[in-house]
Amino acid sequence: MSISLFILLLSLLLVSYVYIIYPVVLYILTVNKTIVFGNDDENLEKISVLIAAYNEEDYIYECIHSVIKAEYPHSKLEILVGSDGSTDKTDEIIKKIAQEYDNVKYYRHERVGKNAILNHLSDEMTGSIMLVLDADCRLKTESLKQTNAILKDKVGCLVYSVEFSQADDNTGSKGESFYQKYDSFLRERESLLKSNINSLGSHAIRKELFQKFPNDKVCDDLYSLLVTIENKKKVIFSKKINIVDVRERNFGEEYQRRKRLVGGGLATIFSFPKLLNPTYGWTSLFLWSHKILRWYSAVILILAYLASFFILDTAIGAIFMYFFSITIVLSIIGYVLEKNRINNPLKLPLFFISMNIGFVEGIIQFYKKKQNAIWSRKGLE
Repeated sequence: MSISLFILLLSLLLVSYVYIIYPVVLYILTVNKTIVFGNDDENLEKISVLIAAYNEEDYIYECIHSVIKAEYPHSKLEILVGSDGSTDKTDEIIKKIAQEYDNVKYYRHERVGKNAILNHLSDEMTGSIMLVLDADCRLKTESLKQTNAILKDKVGCLVYSVEFSQADDNTGSKGESFYQKYDSFLRERESLLKSNINSLGSHAIRKELFQKFPNDKVCDDLYSLLVTIENKKKVIFSKKINIVDVRERNFGEEYQRRKRLVGGGLATIFSFPKLLNPTYGWTSLFLWSHKILRWYSAVILILAYLASFFILDTAIGAIFMYFFSITIVLSIIGYVLEKNRINNPLKLPLFFISMNIGFVEGIIQFYKKKQNAIWSRKGLE
């Protein structure tokens, strides 16, 4: 067997494991398992909702009011909002709400980044449960009571399922919606088996488990998840406990977001090296399979594609090379259609290729140590 054929076969095996074998194994292992939610309306703990915002004038009002309108006692709820040097009307909106509701607190910083904002807000909070909410997300009326009920005993962190309210027909919206449905399946199955290791932004964690973010390189949500697991507590994800994401998504912003999440995700995971050790059992398997191998599968596909050119005289080499080449060409055509706002029937190949390019760029950012937690309109810089 030639080296090129070996590389191609190994690459296809690894990619098949990430996207097909691993999900199937998770399903088989959890087919008869369910997560049981209790009801603890008699013992409601104080919840502190933390919101870090930068230029969110279109979203911040409804975000805060979704918390205020939630079914939870006023005395058991506080909302702390930190503006990271916003230059629009975000601060004005927050201050006006804070004047009306005594459990809404406003803080302003000058471009210190999301992690630094959350670190400061955590010092000001008085609740026993810390809920981090993105400005473009809305709580449902039952979300807070569900959070209080589930963060008991061995459960230390809750990751909210996300519903997308925008029905945009662009590649960013359609592709992300499909990707999240696939990923939600994995998150829920991992929760059933042991503990979810994948974050979605908005999450809740018990105050005693929270650790301040060490720098602006790590992803705040994933960092809190891994801290929870390191402290021998479970992280739960369930599609029954969800919030609503209202931001309009487009192809360019989703690409930038994917790149940022990979760079920050790698920085976060490698801050917990012992969790990658096989002695950590399911957690180690989840991190390698769901995170690291998923992201590096983009590099693996590139190696497979290059290797296929050296074995075009074999059936598998020729088939893979032509198939992948056609996918690339279709994605380029899809990109042109997307940029010119023409009806695009090639959303799937475009999303697949752009997602993997984003993975590669995120990996490069990680090794160059360029990722950080300061906002821009394209996502975090």
